[in-house]
Amino acid sequence: MITIDRHTDEFKRTDRGGSVATAERPQPSVHAREEDVVTTHRGRGSLARGMIRMLALPVAYAQALVQTILGFRLAFLLAGANPSNDFVDFVYEAGEPLAEPFQGIIANETVDGGLFANK
Repeated sequence: MITIDRHTDEFKRTDRGGSVATAERPQPSVHAREEDVVTTHRGRGSLARGMIRMLALPVAYAQALVQTILGFRLAFLLAGANPSNDFVDFVYEAGEPLAEPFQGIIANETVDGGLFANK
């Protein structure tokens, strides 16, 4: 039979603001008793939290993609990028449905003979 005796390690607080912790690790012994067996169970919400994390990852990727496209679109509009360039045209086309709800908020203005337009 094998018993499990507890061996405790203590960690002291350091000058840099570390924390004090006590860790127990099982040590095998010669004689085992049934009451020495330790079991652990997950909390009730751990499955739900795992599912939420799995669903949140694709949402985070989609959000990053939308922000990247809109960021490039804004940068190209501010820089006056050539819309006949293939990459600039792709960014304008991909960002059009994302920016469409905001069209018309600011009216087109003429400044020194040039047109300041919201695309």
